[in-house]
Amino acid sequence: MQDPSLTFPILAGPVVELSPRRVRVRFGEAFIADSTHALLLRQYGPNRLPTYYFPPSDVRMEMLAHATPDPESGDTYWTVRAADHMVENAAWMHHAASGALADLTGYLTFAWSQMTGWYEEEEEIFVHARDPYKRVDVLPSARHVRVVIAGETIADTHQPFLLFETSLPTRYYLPIEDVRQEVLEPSDTTSQCPYKGRAATGR
Repeated sequence: MQDPSLTFPILAGPVVELSPRRVRVRFGEAFIADSTHALLLRQYGPNRLPTYYFPPSDVRMEMLAHATPDPESGDTYWTVRAADHMVENAAWMHHAASGALADLTGYLTFAWSQMTGWYEEEEEIFVHARDPYKRVDVLPSARHVRVVIAGETIADTHQPFLLFETSLPTRYYLPIEDVRQEVLEPSDTTSQCPYKGRAATGR
């Protein structure tokens, strides 16, 4: 029997659906998009993650400049600007999307990492849009968990929290009091997740 924690999500292809959430995109100090009619594109693969597309009526088109058509795809790209902040080719529209993407025709989207922030309702989200069919559960556990590095026990606990995320391996979070803090050093490493938010090392 295959371990379900070692499988990964498989879609027959990209899926487009209307999102029930209010979605906003901030660029600089202004919201460039604000919509309750955004389309969610669910996709996975190299350089392919879930994202949102917006009807032009819900986008501040005055913040877009230098429309550039792509002769190969037929898409249009714009420079996004606000005050003295400007990013080239950070917004685009499909004019003749086909197949599973046909509903995206005439809608705009933005380069996720080039925007200042993305929001679902009032909550900021990171990296990519949340997939409504993905589940994330964090449960307290009585399992015995030991962390050993180079033969030395670094952590030992009977009270971990287990993170179960659809199609991903189980992750273990340990209480700090059960970790040998004298062997830890702070770093500048940070991470972001659309479901868990931002993480950074303790100081």
